[in-house]
Amino acid sequence: MIHMKWLLYCNILMMIPLFSGCDSSENNNDTGTYRIYKEYLVDAYLEVEKMYVRQLNATTLELYFSGKKYGMQSQGVSSTLKHFPGQGQCGEDTHKGYVDLNATIDRLREVEFLPFESGIAAGADMVMMSHVAVSQVTGKETPASLTKLMVTDILREELQFNNVIITDAMNMKVITKFYDADQAAVMAVQAGNDMILMPDNFEQAFEGVLEAVKDGTISESKINEAVSRILSVKIRRGILPTDSKLFRHNAGK
Repeated sequence: MIHMKWLLYCNILMMIPLFSGCDSSENNNDTGTYRIYKEYLVDAYLEVEKMYVRQLNATTLELYFSGKKYGMQSQGVSSTLKHFPGQGQCGEDTHKGYVDLNATIDRLREVEFLPFESGIAAGADMVMMSHVAVSQVTGKETPASLTKLMVTDILREELQFNNVIITDAMNMKVITKFYDADQAAVMAVQAGNDMILMPDNFEQAFEGVLEAVKDGTISESKINEAVSRILSVKIRRGILPTDSKLFRHNAGK
């Protein structure tokens, strides 16, 4: 039996408020300047990304991510690699709508995957999935976060990432314009995500996953595997003691 408090405690579904002190809306007084500045930064970033990612060797990336990982995780803070499979060359914004990475699998393996591979080798606790589509790889316009090919077949199996996989925020327009909260949550779990971040409707998302487990659409073992990975990270970071009542309460279940 899967209880609501068990799912909530283990954070398979997450609802976290966002706060921002930056106003980049088109209602500000410097709209034109902001738009030009933003476009310039995007273009400049893309060129830098293309040039330097190819030049960085595996050893350099390994040292960089090892330092980040040990600096954060030694203090009880999990490091998260994002956004897989990479969205540095995207000019569009998944907060606003559909975005296609427009990259082949060869391009991903040659460029975008490099920092993720090094971060995984360094022992990062989590990877966040992007909502960008990778149509040249999947043959679909479905966000990478909702496709088994990207989450399980490539990230989990090809790149051998064994820790926690979390979606990007599920209240982004790229999700809410095309999927209901329960549909998106079920697709995310089926794809292989362990955690669902900020569903547009938390209760609807939870009920959708719960119903999918009850009717066999999602196996209970799949939920248990996700819970195990989440709890393992909590224990490693000292967030959850091994003698927690949670383990005693659920012993044998």
